Amino acid sequence: GTLLAWVVAVNTSPMYPARELGPQLRDLGARGLVLLDLLLPRDQGVKAESPVGVLVRTGIQDYLPFPTNLLYPLMLKRKGQAPRSLEGTPWRAFLKPGNHQPVTLDLDDLALLQYTGGTTGVAKGAMLTHRHLSSNAPQVRSSIPDYQTAEAVALEAIP
Repeated sequence: GTLLAWVVAVNTSPMYPARELGPQLRDLGARGLVLLDLLLPRDQGVKAESPVGVLVRTGIQDYLPFPTNLLYPLMLKRKGQAPRSLEGTPWRAFLKPGNHQPVTLDLDDLALLQYTGGTTGVAKGAMLTHRHLSSNAPQVRSSIPDYQTAEAVALEAIP
């Protein structure tokens, strides 16, 4: 959904504490961050450690069908695993029409920043454009014979 929202996607580890995530967010100039509500207690300091102004929280229940989406939070609460923090804008509220300005993008605009592992020093962001990502689909289609139909769906790790 990130690319459909016309924002730059940045893959990062959900296990990073705020002190490790902060420098990465400062480096890329992040203005917003979408976090899984189960991880919010760990990420409480993210806004203080980075330039992030918009914090959006999402939960597994946001992707479940009715009535499971209503039952899932109750099950977490019963198990004592319910998220303790309600910081940030709820995902569904963030997606409401009228909250965003339309944008025009070019194939050569930045789509994704993939940070290196940092094994030789500070992690660096590899820049991938929409053109890079869109060229990947025909490559996959040509290399997997059963992927030739219009109904075929593939989950691809990019890059």
